[in-house]
This record gives sequence, C-alpha cells and structure tokens, in this order.
Amino acid sequence: MLDYRWGVENRMNDELFIDKRDLTEQAYELLKTYILTRKFHPNEKLSIDRLAKLLGVSRTPAKDAVNRLAADGLITVEPRVGSFVTPITAKDIQEIFDLRLLYELYAAEKGFENVTQTEISEMEQIVAQMASCIEGNRYRREEHARFIELDHRLHRFIIDSPQNSRLTRTYDGLGIHLNIARVYYVKELQNAAQGQEEHEAIVQAYRQHDLEALKTVLKQHITGVRDLVLQCVESAGGVL
Repeated sequence: MLDYRWGVENRMNDELFIDKRDLTEQAYELLKTYILTRKFHPNEKLSIDRLAKLLGVSRTPAKDAVNRLAADGLITVEPRVGSFVTPITAKDIQEIFDLRLLYELYAAEKGFENVTQTEISEMEQIVAQMASCIEGNRYRREEHARFIELDHRLHRFIIDSPQNSRLTRTYDGLGIHLNIARVYYVKELQNAAQGQEEHEAIVQAYRQHDLEALKTVLKQHITGVRDLVLQCVESAGGVL
C-alpha cells in the first residue's frame, strides 16, 4: 500500500525560495513539482491563501499558478467549492499508455530511417547513465529525478524521429500525467533490472537496424510499465 501521509506542517517546513523576477512562473513550477511527486495528495483541497503562504508570495501569483495547473489538468476547480488535486484512475492510466504505445510504435516505424549513428550513440550514453541510477532491482532514491529525465529523453528520440511536429505536440499532451506514472514506477516498483534490459534492447535494435525487434521491445516495455503502474493504482486504493 502506498503511503500518502505527508502532513501540512511538514510541507510548511520545506525550504521553498521564490526568486522575485517571475513569481507566477516559479509558483507554477514549484506547485507542479509538488503535484507530480504527490506531496499534494489526490483530491486534496488547495486554497489560494494556503498556497500563497506556503510559497511566500501574494495571492495573485498563487492564483495564476493554480489556473495554469487547472489548464494542464493537474488541478480541478469546482466553482464555489474550491480547487483540488486531480486524481489519476486506472482508466486514465489505461488510456494514457494506449496512446503512448500507439504514438511510439508509429514514430519508431515512420522515423526509423531518420535516426543517425550520432543519435544512436547519444541514446547509448543515456542508457549507460540510466544504469548508474539502479542498485539491485530498484532505482536509487537520490537518482529518481535524474532517471525520470533520462527516460523522457530516450523516448523523445523515438517520438522526434519522424520529424512530425504535430505528433510531437500530441505526445507532449500526455507528458504531465505520464510523468506522474513515471514517478510511481520509479519510486514504488522493483523491476529496475528488467526496465534497463529493455532500454538497452531498444538501442541495440537501432544499432542493428532491426525495425521489427525495435517494435517488439517497445511494445513489451510500454505494456509492461502500464501493467506495473496499474498495480500501483490498485495498491493506492484506486487513484494516484
């Protein structure tokens, strides 16, 4: 069972430093990080006054940040009731990963011939850095954020390979909620070794110029991660 207990008093003791140059942007980024890492719980009510106090800013940048997060789908605003952290359900995860699989398989096939040897070498370097984030069959706690960024970069090589800007923008629409799934995948699951093997197999398929092998391992990897994240949802009581 995932433990969502993380009291307000603990959050208030976190050292959050806001640079006065762009209060709204920084408030947005900090609150987004709190939501992505689930330091704010699913369905938790977020009042403007409370957020302003937490961030050390006035109500205006806090309210503007909440409006942006609502547009991203991370916060749900109920008129005359309040703003709440949007939960992610099993249905959401299924839909997100169905689309991810569709987009990445399409991109892998359409962009296969566009991937250069230099890009393959860059992917190999990313996968090597991923290995340093793993200890045993788990991701090292201090490397969670770094691994998530590396994972994003590796899969963006695939999505960007067809050089289709509309595909890239559409895929990016999954980004925020996909990152929440990545956070739980990295923090809660003990299958780092298998994930690393699959990432290495993805790059090897490019190196060996084997499109069918690439599509096979991509499907195995994405559906495997989906199934594990769905286990997280179930363990967390039905929402992330």
